Parts: sequence; structure tokens; C-alpha cells
Amino acid sequence: MRREIVLIFVFGMLILSSGCVPRKIEKVEVRPTGFEGVSVELLKNMPPENVWKGSVFSIGLKLENKGLHDVENGIIRLGGFTKYLIEPSYVERRFMLKGRDPYLPSGELKIEEFQFRNIRFEGFEKEDFTETFYIEVVYDYGTSATVDVCINPKIGEPINVGCSMLPVVLRQGQGAPVAVTRITPSVVLSDGKVIAQLLIEFENKGDGDVNYVEVDGVYLGKEKMECDKPALDLSDGSDTLRCKLTLENKEPFVTPVKIEISYLYSIDLSGKITFVS
Repeated sequence: MRREIVLIFVFGMLILSSGCVPRKIEKVEVRPTGFEGVSVELLKNMPPENVWKGSVFSIGLKLENKGLHDVENGIIRLGGFTKYLIEPSYVERRFMLKGRDPYLPSGELKIEEFQFRNIRFEGFEKEDFTETFYIEVVYDYGTSATVDVCINPKIGEPINVGCSMLPVVLRQGQGAPVAVTRITPSVVLSDGKVIAQLLIEFENKGDGDVNYVEVDGVYLGKEKMECDKPALDLSDGSDTLRCKLTLENKEPFVTPVKIEISYLYSIDLSGKITFVS
């Protein structure tokens, strides 16, 4: 009896040591850098270059969120096919995709497959023909940048004291396709008041398009700054924002600046399929 108990104990220890116990998921440091959001790729042979007439074929997409922002309202639009030849000629599908975080350091990856059918049509049975399809992927995204700047109201005095009020250049991005690239601080005196000013530069560093960018907030320390416009226009690839804040403190100081923006980002793809007899 004792021998049986010992054998059961040893067998139990072997099971535990073999990895049957769930392992603790380790956190990984995720740096807020990079210029990527959601990457979109056509899967190999989906669709194939040639498709038999009257057959079913698939178009496959690989979506991967390589940035830091979660996608809550993404949409895939796929169309361009001739209505009486391909069914369906247009489809839409929504998606969500988590960004990089300590428990998902590479971001979420998703495969989407769309099925279509070539309709036999009199007049197209003998000759091969080619159809072009278009894919548009639109998703909600955001950029958050935090960096320390010097605000020095005494910069114009004969004896320069305090920190140096220099532009801050951000070369590594913030884990999003729209990036804050440069922040230039300055101060002005108006009616005996000291006003801190920031000139903030933005660029579209990704592979897609963005037009309307909403300014969610710019903060100097804990104080929200007043900016010259509520939104940015990046249709030409870049734009600037000017923000100001009246200061109570007239001494030089270093403080964090936090910038938050949100936008819709779009990526376009296209391809061709030849239908053969």
C-alpha cells in the first residue's frame, strides 16, 4: 500500500514538472516609438492570378496592428468587380484590433477572408478577361506624445538664468503613423503677464492617408493649453499647431508637455484577376 502511495506521489510530481501547470504570462516593456499603425497585406495566392470561369475564389488579407493604439472601429471595403460577372461585387466588413502592450508586445494579428463567385455569362465563355479589385482599409487611431520642455520667462534678461529654452526634436515617433516631430517653446510678455507658447509640428509618417486630425488636448504640466485651431489638416503630409497658456510662475522651470490627437487613417490596395476558360 505504501509503495502504491509513493508511486502516485512520484507520478503527480512528474505531471507538475512537465508543464501542465499554466505558466504566468510575463510583461514585456513596450517603448512608445515607431511610425506604424495597422499594416495590410494581401495573402499569397489569395486571390490567385488566374481563376477558372464559373468558379469560387477568395481574397485574403493579413491585418496587423503594429502601433500602440487599439482599433475599435475599423472597416474593410472591397469592390471594383463588374456586377454581372462577379458576385458579390462589393463587400464591407468591420474589425477590431488591439495594439502593442506589455502583454501583447507585437500587437494583434488577424486574417480576413472574402469569398466571391464568378458568374458564367454569355459572351465571356470563350475569351479570357481581367478584373481589377480595390481594397480600402479605414481605421480609427490616435497619437500621444509626452516630452519635457523648458519654459524660461527670464530668457531675455542680461544674465541668462535657468534652463535653456530650445526646440525639442522627436525623431523616433510615438507608435502611430501620425507623429509629433518638433516642439518649439517660447514666452511673450503681455500686459505684465507671462504667456508660454508652443509651436508643435506634425507629420504623416505612415504608408496611408489622413486628412482630418482632431486635437484632443495639449497640456503644459497639468494645465490644458489654448490652441489656435481644433483640428489639423494633413492632406499635404504635415501641419502645425500653436498653443498658449498664461503662467502664474515667472521663474524658469522644466515641465512635461502632453499632446493627444485622434484621426481616421486609410490604406489602399488593388490587384488584378484573370478569368480563364
